[in-house]
Amino acid sequence: MSITHATQDNAGAPRVALATLGRARPGFDQQWGARMQQHCATLIAHHFHATVHPTAVVNPTELTALLQEVRSARQILILIQPTIADGGHLTQIISAARDIPMIYWATPERPQGAMVSSNALVGTHLFVATLRQHGIRCGWLYGDPRESATGPKLQQEVALMDTLQQVRNATIGLIGSHAPGFIDLHVDPRVLFEELGPTLCPIALNELITAFQAPATAELRPYIERLKSYPLHFHEIKAQEQATIIEAQARYWLFYARAIAHGGLNGLALRCWPELPNMGHWPYLAVSAMLSEGIAAAIEGDVEGALCGIISWGLTGQMP
Repeated sequence: MSITHATQDNAGAPRVALATLGRARPGFDQQWGARMQQHCATLIAHHFHATVHPTAVVNPTELTALLQEVRSARQILILIQPTIADGGHLTQIISAARDIPMIYWATPERPQGAMVSSNALVGTHLFVATLRQHGIRCGWLYGDPRESATGPKLQQEVALMDTLQQVRNATIGLIGSHAPGFIDLHVDPRVLFEELGPTLCPIALNELITAFQAPATAELRPYIERLKSYPLHFHEIKAQEQATIIEAQARYWLFYARAIAHGGLNGLALRCWPELPNMGHWPYLAVSAMLSEGIAAAIEGDVEGALCGIISWGLTGQMP
C-alpha cells in the first residue's frame, strides 16, 4: 500500500515516490531506519506531490511491482537506505528500468553509540557506483532530512532528474537544416537518440515559406495581438510599417505553433538564413516571443540550442 501526500503550494512541482530498499534479514538499527524514513517522507511531502511506500522493498517481486507503479504514475523515484550486501542483486532489475528517473538518498547514521545504524552512506555510494557501471544516470543526495540545508539540495536533485527526463522524452522539430557552413550544428538523429534520448522531427523549409506567403486567416489575429502586447520599440518607423512587421512575425509564429501542435514538439530549431531574408523579414521577433513564453526555440538550425532551452526552463524557469 502507498500513501499520497501533498501540500497546497506544491501542485506544480514534479511528482515523486519515496521507497526504502530494505533488508530481507534483520540488521542495523531498525528503529533508526524507520525514523529516517518518516523524516524523509515529511520533507518530500513539504516540497512535492509525493507517494510514500511505507513497507520496505526487499526482493525482486516487490521491486518490480514498485517500478511498474512509479512508471504508470510518471513519477521520480527516490530510494533510501540501500545496502549492497542485501540489495546488490536488485541493481539488475533497476538497470532495466532506464526510463524511470531515480534519486538515491543517503541518510546519516545515528550519532550516538558505536553500532552501525543504517550503512546508508556506504550502501548508497556502492549502489550508485554499480548502476553507473551499467550506464544508468541517476541522482545522488546526502543529507539529514531534519536539517534546513537538505531541502534545497533535494529540490535541486529532483529538478535535475525531472529536466533529464524532459530531455529524454523530447521531440525537436528541425525546419530545414543548419545554417550554411555551420557544420558543428549538424545533428545525426540516431546519435542524438542513443546519447540523449530525444527524437528529431524534420520539417521542410519550403513548408514554412509556403505558409508565410499564404493569405491571412482568422488564426493570425491572436498572434498579432500577443506581439502587440510586448513593449516593442519601433524607432522612426511609421505605424503602417510597424503593422506590416508585426503581421510578418505573427505569420512565422503561427507556423511554429502549428508545427509544435501537429508534431507534438517540445522544441524547435529553424534555418533562418539565407532563405528567410528573401521573405522581407527575419524571424527573430517571433522566436524571441516564443522564448519569452517558455517555448524552446533556436535559430540557424541549432537543435542543441533548442535542447539547452528545455534544460534552462526545467532548471530555472527561464529561457537562455
